[in-house]
Amino acid sequence: MLNITHSAIDPQIRSSVLEDLEELRKQDLWPGNRRHLLTDAFGVMLLADLYRETADPRLLTQARAVVSSVHEKLGQARGLSASDAVGEDSQYYHYLVLWASALAQLGVSDTSYHDAAIKLITQIHPAFVLPGHGVYARLRRDLKIPVGTGSPDPLNPFYGYVTYRLIDREALAREIAELASLVDTHYEQVYVRLAPEAAMLLWLSTFFPDERWAFTSRNRSLQALDYLWHEGEGCFVRDHSLPGVKAPHENYAACIALSAAGEWPQRVERIHEVFDRDGLAPNYKKDPLTLVLRAASYYLQRPG
Repeated sequence: MLNITHSAIDPQIRSSVLEDLEELRKQDLWPGNRRHLLTDAFGVMLLADLYRETADPRLLTQARAVVSSVHEKLGQARGLSASDAVGEDSQYYHYLVLWASALAQLGVSDTSYHDAAIKLITQIHPAFVLPGHGVYARLRRDLKIPVGTGSPDPLNPFYGYVTYRLIDREALAREIAELASLVDTHYEQVYVRLAPEAAMLLWLSTFFPDERWAFTSRNRSLQALDYLWHEGEGCFVRDHSLPGVKAPHENYAACIALSAAGEWPQRVERIHEVFDRDGLAPNYKKDPLTLVLRAASYYLQRPG
């Protein structure tokens, strides 16, 4: 699901990423004992990719341990909570489909994980997806009541459509058809203005690049990211009027998307240089999502 040409990955960078992941484990930052579904999804995808390259059984063991912990701590009658934080009472659609993708990657070596991915999707899809209308962003833990505005999220049809197709086109044919209809109907009206949204839409557009929605989404995402690039800061900013507001996890997500798309390798390198030089702000130094995305972004980096 990370979608990269593995031959382009520098063995030295791969070794460095493995060292970084080991350091996170030693510091109990990730996997650790706390669970956050989005962090764990990206972490398991990274471990699965690294295992396919190195055939190191320890990586597969670590990934399976994360899966067991997630299902034990976040599992619901249907679906998975967003995190084990006190008071967490929600499920997020894009967290769930990314987790399903992580399971499917492990399913390459053990079909039970592939089956678990399909089971998860068939559990949560009817609750989140309104055929012909849209896909909710967030529901209460019981999957009965929307949280927040209750409006459909414009990016979620793309998350589901891409992920379902990658997992199993036959087993999920009905669900894919419902999302394909939403994508085809709405993609021309979807504009992204924030870096994380642009990065994720760009990333999703790389899997089926010859489809019309992907071509349009790729161009619009790159336009949005180009506007948010601050040459002086050497990274993407949330707002040009506040250039000092730099979110490393959003920049690392952009690096992942740009590497998958084969775009702007010099900017990817610049982002890494800036955050390596200046360091992470205190609130990010021990943030598992930031650190996992950082490792993934280095792993996917292509030479400029």
